[in-house]
Amino acid sequence: MFGAVLVEGRGDEPLVLKASLDLALAEEWAVGAAMAARLRARGYPASDYLETGTTGDVTWSLQVVLPGRVPRTFNVGHAEQLIALACRHDMDAGESWRWDELAREASLRALAELESLPDRFDETLRGALGDTEDLSLARSTIVHGDFHHRNFLVNEGRVSGVFDWDIACPGEWRFDLVNLAFGCQMYPKTCEPDALAIVIAAVREHCDAPTAAFLMACQTLRSLSQLRRGHPDRVEPASQRMQATLGQWWT
Repeated sequence: MFGAVLVEGRGDEPLVLKASLDLALAEEWAVGAAMAARLRARGYPASDYLETGTTGDVTWSLQVVLPGRVPRTFNVGHAEQLIALACRHDMDAGESWRWDELAREASLRALAELESLPDRFDETLRGALGDTEDLSLARSTIVHGDFHHRNFLVNEGRVSGVFDWDIACPGEWRFDLVNLAFGCQMYPKTCEPDALAIVIAAVREHCDAPTAAFLMACQTLRSLSQLRRGHPDRVEPASQRMQATLGQWWT
């Protein structure tokens, strides 16, 4: 979908150049850069986008290299810091967007494309969407959109950067907490059990049961839809693992 490389800017400063052959992403990346900038203005360690744009058939962004490294294991300290950062997404995004409606529409499309899933998992997810039609969700807070436990950097134990803001937009900030829980649960080998427990507790604290169920269903269907497009042979085993791992959110 895209590639990223290190390049040299003026004065030999290291920069990250990200590019995609999808011109439709240009507006999305520009919005994401604007969301990151709003948080950076308040001292948040978000990516610093120098510019986004298009050249020929290519959409691109140019970012300053953030300090630190992606840790091998997501620990309690990382969890506490990322939860605190996610809560800072609960701020005015500067505009409103019907994120909740679009998320529901995308989830229903994914269900239709996936058709039947093993062990009637599709019915579970359809029920989660149907039972939460009256939810009232935010439309003007900041959503990173891919806020998981491998999209951040640490430097001497402190979170020094959160990256991949390309799909950030106005919407429901709590989706980022749920996204973090999804990643920790689905990839436990890279996440300490105590860190996972803290993340799940944070979701429970900030989301009532219907909200958590809806947001987790949206993330689950997004993940399965992406697998269907790129690796259709992995949909069935992934679905079975998601049902076994994430079932607590729909019971």
